Amino acid sequence: MPTVGLGPTVAFALDWSALRVAVEGTFFPSSEAHLAGGAGGDFQLLLGGLLGCVTQSVGPVAAAVCGGGEVGRLSGQGIGVSTPRLGAALWLAGRAEIGGALPLGPRFNLFLRAGIAIPASRPTFVLDGATFVHRSSGVTGRSVVGIGVVF
Repeated sequence: MPTVGLGPTVAFALDWSALRVAVEGTFFPSSEAHLAGGAGGDFQLLLGGLLGCVTQSVGPVAAAVCGGGEVGRLSGQGIGVSTPRLGAALWLAGRAEIGGALPLGPRFNLFLRAGIAIPASRPTFVLDGATFVHRSSGVTGRSVVGIGVVF
């Protein structure tokens, strides 16, 4: 994404002893990049991820170190041009994260994760077949804050 993006994530995790496996889906709805003159692109990223984590309790906090991958669709549409077109590319990335969860009661916790995603390729988006608008970064930062429900 060309700028910092906010988007919802839904995740399901299974814990077994000190191991956790999580499946999640995330949608970054809109991030714009503009060129001189106002033309540019509006970008969206929809992805699903699989993470494996090692967890350890440190007092009331459950700390985790995670690794995994994600697959999705990065799309962009021209803005400020006479004939806006939609372009899309496959998003594949490896991920590494650290985080923790703090209990908020017997069935809820507050969690925070931060990490990086490293894409397997860096799609490039252009206007009018030649004018560069955006190319994915070689490393992207991620952070997630949320409420977990324990079953």
